[in-house]
Amino acid sequence: MGADYTFVDALARDFPAPDLPAAAPAQVGDLALALGRDRPLDLADPAIGTAVKTARSSWVRRVTVGSFDYFVKTYIYRTTWERLRGALRNTGPHNPGRAAREAAALAWLRQHGFSVPPVIGVVEQRRHGLLAVAILVTGAWPGESLDQLLPRLPRADCERLAAAVGEFVAALHGAGFRDGNLDLRNLLAARVGDRFALTKIDSPRFRIVRPGNTDDRRARADWARLLPQLAAFGLDAIARAAAAACSATPAPRRVVR
Repeated sequence: MGADYTFVDALARDFPAPDLPAAAPAQVGDLALALGRDRPLDLADPAIGTAVKTARSSWVRRVTVGSFDYFVKTYIYRTTWERLRGALRNTGPHNPGRAAREAAALAWLRQHGFSVPPVIGVVEQRRHGLLAVAILVTGAWPGESLDQLLPRLPRADCERLAAAVGEFVAALHGAGFRDGNLDLRNLLAARVGDRFALTKIDSPRFRIVRPGNTDDRRARADWARLLPQLAAFGLDAIARAAAAACSATPAPRRVVR
């Protein structure tokens, strides 16, 4: 990765990944070796895999091992100033980085019965306690982000998907999950028969509250962020009505498989 990335104190954390086939790498170290890299930290190399998203200080790459796809999301804090600024916000010596918080959100959702991408692991490298590199590795989830999907769907499917979004957000809120980052680009949908299944990714700001209540300040903030994005497609009222119907009816218990 070059001299700028010669930091100290690399830390790799692996998560159980029950959805992975037996032949797939189950930990970040295994994945690095399968890709011909020596260390989990080498997964931060932007040259690996296929580009999904690229910004100055973060990028997402899709890599394939055998028949299984992984997403490798990297955050880079290149300079001392960037590391200090991150520490002042939320990445100080005793705080988890963004990648770790995203992984924690996915782990919580899985534990509470939601279908989410399997988390393979988190890699962090710190210098003098300040976060320098953070990597989140997940398995693929068979869906597409709503900001890409909605413009292509026929109107009837858009309305079905909007209703599914309302039901999904109501389920999140009813379980006690407050996302703080509820955007169409972070909601994935997959068609299941004539309906849509959904999942949520990229939730570093999530908060957990007492389950049952769906109308508090953070829940309203989630809706305030999402509804204008749905309104651009004329779907906000449908999603809100579906959520209201779910909130008025006790949801069946979800079972993790």
